Amino acid sequence: MLRIASASLRRQGVDLKSRPKGDSVKVVLAARWRAETTMTLGWIAERLAVGTRGYLNPLLDRRRKLGGE
Repeated sequence: MLRIASASLRRQGVDLKSRPKGDSVKVVLAARWRAETTMTLGWIAERLAVGTRGYLNPLLDRRRKLGGE
């Protein structure tokens, strides 16, 4: 599934490393991966170039509070 998501992003021309750490695309992907896999926040943060799990966790919390998932 993760390969499919990265291939899809590449086809669409989305370069995650060039986007800001808190970019909405990254947060949506992180939330989806967190919900659908057993990957840790640290692993997800590294793969999406978000920074650390300590930076990613509040982004996911904010998304949940706003009704994102």
